[in-house]
This record gives sequence, structure tokens and C-alpha cells, in this order.
Amino acid sequence: MPATVTPPLTRESLGIPAERERYILRKRIIQAKLNGTLLPAMRAHGIDLWLLLCREFNEDPFLQEIGGGWPGVRNAYLFYDTGGDVPEKVFIGSHEQREDLFDDVYDVVKYYGYSQEGLAPHLREPSTAVTRSVLASTPRGRCLWRTV
Repeated sequence: MPATVTPPLTRESLGIPAERERYILRKRIIQAKLNGTLLPAMRAHGIDLWLLLCREFNEDPFLQEIGGGWPGVRNAYLFYDTGGDVPEKVFIGSHEQREDLFDDVYDVVKYYGYSQEGLAPHLREPSTAVTRSVLASTPRGRCLWRTV
């Protein structure tokens, strides 16, 4: 009886998209999560501003869900309920990312490089869209600060 040869499993035979297509899908999924799921969850819990801080070698477990990869020396991800249909999304990072994901997903993207003063001065700058009014008085006065 002749032996049956099973063809090798390949990305194509399994229906797995090519790398570029997977990247585009990942970007769309992240956008959908941040634009469609995050704001209702923030509102349900009375949170106006969610600030996630990450640092090198100490990544937040949620980082991949919001588009983060290598977190750099110090990075901040800010999500602010402006009262609209989607949250304002701000990324402030120490090093530029290889992907265009941040530019496509976040409203404000700022890279500050590596410096002794670190991330803090950039969180205080009005140009980062985290203005004094946002930090001083959110509509309901509740912020979620999460640091790792």
C-alpha cells in the first residue's frame, strides 16, 4: 500500500495572512479597541484620564493591547475623555518606534529622546495635549494613574 504524503503546513495552506497584512490587521484591531471599547469602559467607571507609564525592562502587561512594543526608557500613554465619540490618545516616548502604528493610532505622538530630566517635563507641556485644564480638573475629577 503506498504511503500517503501529507503536504507541509505553510502560512498559505493555513490561511494565515502575510506579515504586512497581519500588521495592518493588528493596527485596525488596536484602533478598534482604543476607539470603540476603551471610552465606554472609562465612562462606566467614571475615569476621565487614563495614564499608563512604562519603562525599559518593566513593561505593563496591557502594553501590547494599546499598540506598545518596546517601551523605551520611559513612555507615557494617555487616554482622555474629551466628551466626544473617541478618547484623545497621546503617546510620549523616549525613542522613535520603527513602526508607523503610533502615528496612525494616536492623536499626538511626541519623542523626547534620552535626557536626565526624563519624561516628567514632557507631561507638563501644554503642547502634548495634556494641558493644565486636563490635569487640574477633569469633568468628573477622576483619573486612573497606572505605573509599572
